[in-house]
Amino acid sequence: MFSLPPFTRILAAFALAMVFTQPARADVNVKVKELMPLLKPVKASKKANPVDFKSAQERMIRIIDFLERVDGKSGIDAKHILSNAFYIYDRDRFSGHRRMLTESTITQCWMKARELGLFDKRNGNQFGLTINNGREKNKKAKFEYIIPPGANASFSTDLANIRLVLPSMKRKSTELSRTEVGYLEHLVWIEKEVLYGRPDELGRTVAENNALWNAEVKKTGDAYKEKAPILRVGGKLTATPSSLSGNRWRVNFEASSLSRHPTQFTAEYYLFGVAESGDKSFLLHRGKKVIKLRSTQSYNFDIWSDEKVGAVNFRGWVIQIRHNGKVIATAASKLGIGKLIAYAGTLPRMGNTGSSSSSRKNRKK
Repeated sequence: MFSLPPFTRILAAFALAMVFTQPARADVNVKVKELMPLLKPVKASKKANPVDFKSAQERMIRIIDFLERVDGKSGIDAKHILSNAFYIYDRDRFSGHRRMLTESTITQCWMKARELGLFDKRNGNQFGLTINNGREKNKKAKFEYIIPPGANASFSTDLANIRLVLPSMKRKSTELSRTEVGYLEHLVWIEKEVLYGRPDELGRTVAENNALWNAEVKKTGDAYKEKAPILRVGGKLTATPSSLSGNRWRVNFEASSLSRHPTQFTAEYYLFGVAESGDKSFLLHRGKKVIKLRSTQSYNFDIWSDEKVGAVNFRGWVIQIRHNGKVIATAASKLGIGKLIAYAGTLPRMGNTGSSSSSRKNRKK
């Protein structure tokens, strides 16, 4: 019998694995993008409104219906898709705490729907409230608030406040159980994050940090306006294109104040790419933000590139600090890349890579 040499067999196995894994990864990306808009947080309510519950219930149904429809297709786990969608949204819409609660309630509703047989297997797994499994078969399951609006109306629109129950288990009283009181505390924590900003690595919110900065300014006067800050700035590549990163690169920038007074400055940042063939440069992302630091304080933030399209590699990053309009500090991932800032306005964006038109159509705008 003909037999391939060992090394050739390894290469063949590797190639076969790539054939099956690459389409699956691509499919994960497509499904994640399809799910993400359904997870978008809705503005909190000021008072109880029946329309809010109907809207939250419809969103939950669309999400769990989606999870059931895609689960197991092409070997993809729907929980993996849900986690990826939250991971991508987490960087600018969800704190870790809010993500944990919302992902948990969605998963629990989905598992409960499966347990009760609410997905019609004969009709494309379409969701309905008629129970097909268990002791309450043929009765109607019910969505309800975990914390009723009477206890706190702020969460009337929030997916983290929805559960699916048997008819016999539906709420009979507005009085909260001990478990629900504990859950309300978690929701209030989320509410504070939304109102006052996420806590930093020391547990301080944006509002608390601003208050400390203002107190320092009160002591030192206008030094932050007049004196250029002494800073240490830098960055590092922390994620590359994959299903987990939303097919993007991520750079973490850090600015540390070495000054003895509070500082305020503008950070301008650039991410550049380069064509795999040749030396054509691309602008992957650019932006700026005003940063306030107390004496000896450090601050870091993540910046994401545009979604990868075509044959482009990551070339590097540049961060430039301005005080009163003047550049006072620059850091770059490699020597010479800073010169690309002068051409940033004319460099092509992702997609102008010679890739197929279908790939360009599918890129994120």
